[in-house]
Amino acid sequence: MTNSNNRGLLRLTNTRMIFKNFSGKKSDFNAEGDRNFGAVIADPETVRDLIEDGIRVKTLRPRPDDPDGQETYWLKVKVNFASRQPPKVYLIKADPENPDDQSKMTSIRLDEETVNQLDWIHPSSILHVDMNIRFSRYPDRPGRSGGISNYLDALYVTVEDDPLERKYRGISGMDDSSDDDLPFDV
Repeated sequence: MTNSNNRGLLRLTNTRMIFKNFSGKKSDFNAEGDRNFGAVIADPETVRDLIEDGIRVKTLRPRPDDPDGQETYWLKVKVNFASRQPPKVYLIKADPENPDDQSKMTSIRLDEETVNQLDWIHPSSILHVDMNIRFSRYPDRPGRSGGISNYLDALYVTVEDDPLERKYRGISGMDDSSDDDLPFDV
């Protein structure tokens, strides 16, 4: 399969996320507790290879105001922290003036409790999205045909660091961990 690594994962670099639901919120298109998002696939050859491999690639029609008028191809990717192989999810904050300078980056590993932060990041703040997707076949069952599910293996989301957060990072007592440490009643 194109763009796969030696562990059989699909690697997408510098891609986009759409339809983010890392919190697992119930909606018209999502059952309560199902965490997922759409991974955009820009390479037509990868799209063709995935379809040939039996993986369901979805198509999003262009908006009427889109000057390019290109369809968007994407995969629905499940985010399952209860699996034997929970995903590795990192939020990376980069200096907006030097976004590729790793010495000025900070990273936070997100878990089941904190991954919902990704739902609220505005797309214009995202500099890079890289990910690995794992495919899992499931068998036919009565009333349901078999198929392939797409699971998140690793996700690295690089965003512009907030200048004020950057200025005050590292000052003792400036973490968001608890209101218990306040010297007054709230």
